[in-house]
Amino acid sequence: MEIIIWKQEMSVGVDSMDNEHKILFSIYNDLVKSANEHRGGEGLRYSSEVWERLYNFINTHFDNEERLMLESGYDDIERHILEHENFIRRIVKMHESVSFNSGNILQLCLLLRGWLLNHIAIVDRGYAIFVQKSQGKQ
Repeated sequence: MEIIIWKQEMSVGVDSMDNEHKILFSIYNDLVKSANEHRGGEGLRYSSEVWERLYNFINTHFDNEERLMLESGYDDIERHILEHENFIRRIVKMHESVSFNSGNILQLCLLLRGWLLNHIAIVDRGYAIFVQKSQGKQ
């Protein structure tokens, strides 16, 4: 599994959200490194710590993002929130349904990678236009 390097073309054009997306990429990269480098109890313990950081930060990020959408009058906010809720359910179910082992860490990495690359590139850009207009940047 490979880490993700942030590139400017990944930007949604909203500095606060780009900064939070960079943090999510960093946490994802820590999880990938854990899956690739650590085996056994110590690696799983470290992965559990990264999981906690991921879960806590994703919730914070989604709250911040949804607040921006609401403040900007984003017209598709309900669908976007539903995507967030579904994603949270998926990662929690994955974490809780089976013991946390290196194979499950890789599954979580794959899910998170797809989410980061696709959701940010496609879905988040939709609300970003509204936020930029509300902040007088367009």
